[in-house]
Amino acid sequence: MSEKQLCREAGIIPTLAIGVGMGGVSVIKEFISFVEKNGIIDNYRFIAIDSNIDDLNRIIEFAPNTSRIAITDHQYDVANLKKNCPYLHKWVVMQKGGALQERVYGRFLLDLHKEEISRTITAHIHDLSSLWKEKEGGGEKRGHIAIWIIHSLGGGTGSGSFPALAIYLKKIVQEILGNKGITPHIYGIGILPSGTNITDISTATFTKRYFANSFAALEEVKVLAGASDIAPVRLTLPFHGEPIEIRERPFERYFLFGIDEELTTKLRKEKGEMVDDYLSHANKIIVTMMFALPQYPKGLENLWKDVPSPFASFGESELNIPIRLVKNLAEENDLLGPVIDDDASVKTELHKQVIDAMKEFLRNMNESFLEDRALAVFQKYRLLGLAYFMGKLQNQINKLQINIQSEYEGELDTWWEALGSESWSCDQIERAGVVGLDAKHTLIFDLFNSRIEELQRKIDSLMVNPLKKPDLRERKEKIEKILHDLEVLKVKTLKIRTLKQYVDTKIGEKLPLQNPDTKEKILGVASIVSFARKKDAYRQNVLKKRLGQSGSGRVLNPAPSEEILNQISLVQDINVAHMKSLSDYFQILKFSQKDVDRIIKNRIEQSRDRHLSVAIGSGGEILTNPREELFILCNVLHESALGDNVAFASMKVVKIPSHTYNDEKIEFIDYTLNLSIEDVKEYNIRKTEYLQNKLKEKTDITGPIGTIFAYPEWFPDDPLIQEVYPDIVSDSS
Repeated sequence: MSEKQLCREAGIIPTLAIGVGMGGVSVIKEFISFVEKNGIIDNYRFIAIDSNIDDLNRIIEFAPNTSRIAITDHQYDVANLKKNCPYLHKWVVMQKGGALQERVYGRFLLDLHKEEISRTITAHIHDLSSLWKEKEGGGEKRGHIAIWIIHSLGGGTGSGSFPALAIYLKKIVQEILGNKGITPHIYGIGILPSGTNITDISTATFTKRYFANSFAALEEVKVLAGASDIAPVRLTLPFHGEPIEIRERPFERYFLFGIDEELTTKLRKEKGEMVDDYLSHANKIIVTMMFALPQYPKGLENLWKDVPSPFASFGESELNIPIRLVKNLAEENDLLGPVIDDDASVKTELHKQVIDAMKEFLRNMNESFLEDRALAVFQKYRLLGLAYFMGKLQNQINKLQINIQSEYEGELDTWWEALGSESWSCDQIERAGVVGLDAKHTLIFDLFNSRIEELQRKIDSLMVNPLKKPDLRERKEKIEKILHDLEVLKVKTLKIRTLKQYVDTKIGEKLPLQNPDTKEKILGVASIVSFARKKDAYRQNVLKKRLGQSGSGRVLNPAPSEEILNQISLVQDINVAHMKSLSDYFQILKFSQKDVDRIIKNRIEQSRDRHLSVAIGSGGEILTNPREELFILCNVLHESALGDNVAFASMKVVKIPSHTYNDEKIEFIDYTLNLSIEDVKEYNIRKTEYLQNKLKEKTDITGPIGTIFAYPEWFPDDPLIQEVYPDIVSDSS
């Protein structure tokens, strides 16, 4: 199946995601990775916009269906342009390196590159609209396009440019899609720096300007959300452009997502790599929500039609179903067998097998017999049993070799010494001096054979007294027996040496063991034992450890008991060979219904956790009438396991089964709908400080506090803004 067919069958709505500013661009990077891994990038287009070209190129390398736009001021005479831009106040510093937390400069940079941004958006919208052109009797199928704008509220580029970008985007898509029967759905995501756990923000160690900026950004988003025929909003354009009048909200929904600035600052100072993990988790939450929402089963045109306010917050949690890991462990269990040290009876039986094998070997000195015995042990006791057996066998062979070698060397030394004292051989022994075993053996045999020949000549001689010949024959036979016994010992020594070498380096030909990297057979006791130990260490320290850790926070792995982990198999009783779904996972691994209810409840509670979301409510009070809704995103394989769980009884649940989604994850996305900006605790704290004229002091703003606003024309009655923008405010009035 092609990627286009996969997207079509899975119901993936064509989607454009625009990230503006470093926060938004980082989410775009995560989103690109997400859709590539799921094989559905054909239905997605991405635009990454930032005023720092180095950050942009570092975060977004080459990616399919992706455009990068650097909204820098490098090629412009900004000092001259400033004179023709009514919303740039006199305290603005020309940055030459990005907006750098200056919101109004972020707006200005967006306007400098408005034409390039408009062309890029136009091209991507045309691309996405063409995906709906399915021939049906000469007509076109009516469709939808989801469009996201992701930005940070506390910085300069994303925070300052979002309102204007949303307005321009709305105008472009209306012009392109207005007569095509394709409905655009525009959503904004504002990443809010949060520090609501700090009573006095002036004592915070992080960049306090973020909090002043986010307050101004929320004020502007609130104005933009209220645009209507009755209360139109006018957008001033630079360079003598005609103002744009906005008579409807340019986005359907605006989602707030919070980042704990205190925590990120602490992690950055103490454990630098952990802050990346924290922010990566945050981006994953945002991306999961962006992927899930357009797949609303009843269609985006019917999503939350009864919810009047566009503002919402969300949280997310993940349930991992590590089926592949379980099957990996089952495969290792089947290969390794149980841990031998835990079973004394097995060790006793294997000891007996070793003794029997040695007795049989000593009778016939046959390596093939040992191969057969090793295979039999492996088939019954698996790899750990085989390793134990082979280790003991090697020890017995080593002992046997030492004993036989010692006996052989002792016999040679005995006869060497004896020959050294005989008149007929002492001269040769003395001349030989110190020699090795083989030379000693050869000389002893040569001397004794010479003596045998001499005795035989005497026996055959007619000159020798016949009465002496019986004694000569007895002496000859005695020497022949000595040579025979020495030869037997030598052969046995060589045989046991060969056997030891075989066991050390070659045994295992009949075993189904091979190196996973080279695919070569694993031969020799040391290699087999080492392989068994490595496999067991991987089983214990990687597979079982990972499966035995439930995790905490955003991601949870339902951990089976240690007893179950030891028994899972691809062939035995707890057989996981055909495990495919969450239902299979819970049933085969013997989770009780109580366990299942507890796990699902935990995931719902975690998705409500506002640690990575927005602190809602001021003083514990909600100003609107919010509504909670839970989306569950999963592969279709797991839908049946998420039936009538008791944890769902008190809330509205929307299940989004997908053919393309990761079959080892279930996402729980909790929405708080129908909020107002005043329900955001962070906003209320900052607004109180602003109205009391304390925000400038607490957040280290260098110019007048009114400089934090990027759209001053929307606040004609605010004296703090009038102080900064006297001309533009009077024009707006």
